[in-house]
Amino acid sequence: EEGEEIDNVLPDDYLIKFKALFYATENGGYTKVEEEAKIYPSLVDLQPENDEDITDGDYKEEEYNLTIFTHLSQLLNLRLLSSMLLLKNIFITVELYKENMLIGFETSSRLAIADGWLDWKNISFFRTATFLPQKPGRYVAKVYLENALFSEGREFIGYKIFNITKDTKVDIFCKAERKIIITYLDQEKNSVENVETNVIIDDAIISKTYSDSDGKTKIGLPAGFNEMYSFKSIYDGFLIKEDQIKLGIINTLIPVKKTISFNVYDLKINTKDSEGKTPDFDIDISLTSTEMRNPVVLKPDEVTNGVYYFNNLYPANYQIKIKYYLAEIIDDINIQKNISKDINFYNYTIYLKDELDLPPEATIEISLKSQDFKKTVVFNCECLSDGKFVFSDLYPGKYTLSVSYRSYLLEKNVTIPNDDNDNTTIVFPMLYNLEAYIFDSHGIPLKNAKVVLYRGGKEIQDFSDDNGKIRFVIPPGVYTTKVYSDDIIVAQRNVNVLNDKQYDVVTIVEPITLFLIIIMVIITIGTIAFIFIKRKDSLFFLKLLAIFIAIVALVSPWWSINGELSDPLLKTSTNMYIMPSKMVTITSNTDIITGEISSLAEEFNLVMNLISFLIIFSIILIFLTTIFRNVLKKKRLSIAIFILSVIILVGCLFVFCYAMSELANIIVGNFIGNGNINFDVYADNIFESIACSWGPGIGFYMFVSSIVILLFVNFITIKKNKFKTY
Repeated sequence: EEGEEIDNVLPDDYLIKFKALFYATENGGYTKVEEEAKIYPSLVDLQPENDEDITDGDYKEEEYNLTIFTHLSQLLNLRLLSSMLLLKNIFITVELYKENMLIGFETSSRLAIADGWLDWKNISFFRTATFLPQKPGRYVAKVYLENALFSEGREFIGYKIFNITKDTKVDIFCKAERKIIITYLDQEKNSVENVETNVIIDDAIISKTYSDSDGKTKIGLPAGFNEMYSFKSIYDGFLIKEDQIKLGIINTLIPVKKTISFNVYDLKINTKDSEGKTPDFDIDISLTSTEMRNPVVLKPDEVTNGVYYFNNLYPANYQIKIKYYLAEIIDDINIQKNISKDINFYNYTIYLKDELDLPPEATIEISLKSQDFKKTVVFNCECLSDGKFVFSDLYPGKYTLSVSYRSYLLEKNVTIPNDDNDNTTIVFPMLYNLEAYIFDSHGIPLKNAKVVLYRGGKEIQDFSDDNGKIRFVIPPGVYTTKVYSDDIIVAQRNVNVLNDKQYDVVTIVEPITLFLIIIMVIITIGTIAFIFIKRKDSLFFLKLLAIFIAIVALVSPWWSINGELSDPLLKTSTNMYIMPSKMVTITSNTDIITGEISSLAEEFNLVMNLISFLIIFSIILIFLTTIFRNVLKKKRLSIAIFILSVIILVGCLFVFCYAMSELANIIVGNFIGNGNINFDVYADNIFESIACSWGPGIGFYMFVSSIVILLFVNFITIKKNKFKTY
């Protein structure tokens, strides 16, 4: 819950229970699922908490008894008696239909049988068929005479259409079966199989037959004298004929014959993949039509080597439905003759480039979204080489090409096939800001450094400003960065640009200010020393020497880590400077020269800056002792200030040792030591463990030397002439 601590580890026996909804839809996609997800929480509260609250949802509809009485004509009774005398197993069957489906049948008899025994109580004068209780609705009962004399099979002798709304008794007056033979032929006088013939009365089908391989369908109907029946001939869902037939007594022996002709045509669909070969992926092709009276889906009669054969199609406007992978395409075709249709699948190649006219190195998502398909389908591509992407086996049509990377999106409408040999070159305008800050080896901004970015044979260059800053606007990718000073490479590393990026580049350039300070100090101290040497004042010379060493120590590393690996060759050096307070690491091998400036705690930087200030302050005080001694003749004050300066310097030394020890404990474990340290430069694929040693740097030792000299001078001065002018 919000505000509670996060459990990172769950117990083995931890059980979570919650109510969930499984929802699937063929239309609407994720938007529809999102809408359903918003509705579901409001329905959770309406669900019963306990099983006791769940009521019986099985509503049982009222059912009614059904009894059917069959009454035979004199002719049928005569046939029945004749068959019985000849020991024929003749009987009458009543079939019950609802919505054109057989739901039950019973034998119609005067004797009632229950549990295998004669039911004397329900013996009837009429032939009776008793059905199980039925639900309300519209029903059709059909009566058949089975195994009659001179009959080839069962005879259809009666029917009744009725509704059940209560316990129902139905009387069916049976008549002799009259015969009809309808022959279905095509325009070539060939027989047409599977033509459906329906005899319909009051919208109820009382007879349904199909033509055989000879195109013939035999229909038997109960009829008296000159009865009319309406029939409908349906082929593959199309109504091809609607007519009436009159049946008479003679049609018991001589059937009514009728021939119906209509045109049919063949459709052959040839499928080829992008290489003109038989597709090696599954394709489902079917036909349907809005002109069908009874819509059906037509499957091919034969599929051979990518060729789909639809035989004997009724002339009409059809819709071809093509399914492959997740795609579903619907195309229109008019069948008025024999047709051969080609369906070719195409490859679509995209050559993707960035603003540098190079293949992009970032992971870019490329997809095609169909516009013409029944369902929107997104096709993914295959990357064959740098910048070359191929969509395989695309159905002809209009698509939306999407090229995206993070927040960048480029969309383009394309047609497959197109006039460019199914190839498209796209320049993806994806650019990021790369800001680099160039520093010298002491972490001081380096101006006018030439920075060159290399990638794929292309190069971009610029110069750093007074703050050491340089900015490039470039496509994403891995760039080799080289920094030049006086045409000499002073830094080289790889940088992976995946978004707007800032990074530091530390070079091996020594700061010019260091040399200037050293030269100025040498000149100044040398001049003063020359004057006092003339006066044979050796102690003052030693003080000047200590000051010189202390000033040089200020800009030298006070603590360092050094390591080297022979195989592969790799060197690393980390230096801690106190003015300015920077920890700089430079790593190099045969291919790279790279460095970084470590982020130090504000408290630590404050201590280092304070040490620098106190050292400079002490140096100034030491210079003042000369003024107090030689100009103002304040000898005691001069010695006191000198002693104070030395005390401050010693204090700075101890403070640095303590602060640096605390930092070293975090970095490597102690102030002085050696061991293996893991170094990594991610963009340059450098991940190595290097044997290193660490401890005080040259600046620290120079500062200690300076303090020792000053202590020596102070000791000699006090010993030589305590509180006297020296």
